[in-house]
Amino acid sequence: EHLVTLISNLKEAQDIIAYHELAQPSGKDWCNENLKNGGCKYMCLPAPRINSRSPKYTCVCPFGMELQNDGQLCRTVKANCAATEFQCQDGQCIPRRWQCDGKADCRDGSDESHEDCYLRNCPTN
Repeated sequence: EHLVTLISNLKEAQDIIAYHELAQPSGKDWCNENLKNGGCKYMCLPAPRINSRSPKYTCVCPFGMELQNDGQLCRTVKANCAATEFQCQDGQCIPRRWQCDGKADCRDGSDESHEDCYLRNCPTN
């Protein structure tokens, strides 16, 4: 009865950021204990210390990348876009008709790159 829907079209878990003092009590920043950002290439997420064998943190990668075996560096994941889709530089797939339509649909904007779209759009004088 006390729940309110704020937004209903989220696509990724990374779209949600929740803060609550009781749900996330203050603790040690394990990501900056010995190495800056835990040695992670992109993002370090501190983990709760449940016991002495629990990991102190986890490294994560941006969309279109995956964590390498070293647990710190990321590598690009080759996407398998359909023939009717355009593959963005970050690996995201979008409908091919969205490429060069004047609106950036890829998270990285690569569907509107000057190199790909110059011949499709006549320059204005």
